[in-house]
Amino acid sequence: MRYVENQIEGTKVLSVCFEGHRGLVSILQYIFPESIRRICCVHYNRNFTKDHPGAKLHMLFWTACNAYNKQVFQQTVEAIKKESKEAYEWLCAEEEELWARYKFQADTKCPNNTTNFVESFNGKFEKFRYKPVFTLLGAIRKKFMSIIARKFEIANGWSGKLCPRVTILLKETEIQSRMCIVIPSRRGLFEVVEGNTHFKVNLNASCCDCKDPESYVHEAYTVEKYKAAYDVIMKPITDPIFWEDSDCPRLGPPKVEVKRGRPPSERRRDGTEKRKRFSRSSTLRCSVCK
Repeated sequence: MRYVENQIEGTKVLSVCFEGHRGLVSILQYIFPESIRRICCVHYNRNFTKDHPGAKLHMLFWTACNAYNKQVFQQTVEAIKKESKEAYEWLCAEEEELWARYKFQADTKCPNNTTNFVESFNGKFEKFRYKPVFTLLGAIRKKFMSIIARKFEIANGWSGKLCPRVTILLKETEIQSRMCIVIPSRRGLFEVVEGNTHFKVNLNASCCDCKDPESYVHEAYTVEKYKAAYDVIMKPITDPIFWEDSDCPRLGPPKVEVKRGRPPSERRRDGTEKRKRFSRSSTLRCSVCK
């Protein structure tokens, strides 16, 4: 953590999403007291469903986690309380700032409440996981070097102000908003009716009761900022045979304790996670039998 602190020194906004380990909570509060801490809701849900199973509680849990405004969150939490008082008390034992999306600060420009991107990162280097550290670091460096170069070249071909993904989200929001009723007021104030819910919108202040103002996109989602994020160069490294000799001691491989049996090729999956389609216990069928 001290090494991370030195690398990101001067960062104004730091958001950390973790799996809820108590040791990480205490060390983050000590080293990064001003950081924004979040719990991965996937792991949080696994702990929740162990003691409070049920499809309805599972649905209400994710509705509460992903709610963008306080009203929807409170209504969902009350529904959980009616369904199970023990489940309600279990959720209230944790700070809402760690898992409730409506409490996330807008400065981070990231509403993610899961660590799925870490799983994607691990999947990219699955075949290098059991390689020596030097080989693993080299694979990570080469992968990121190619990703940065490719992303920057792709962004050079974009036209318009916003990134394509953001443009698609705006189009989808535009289609969904056709079912809303807009009641104008004065000085940029509007009342928007969606179903049985009323929202107050202030165009001048770029804010809305739903806490998700898609009409005003922050500059962080523009093509210009996207290019700036990938406008860096990871310099290539020559082969170790061309390196100069050093007086530093050579690092040898760690001692590996070989255990009995075949080593596992993948982690143990939770009951709520999807498993691979074909496994040893599955039955293979032809297209006609399916």
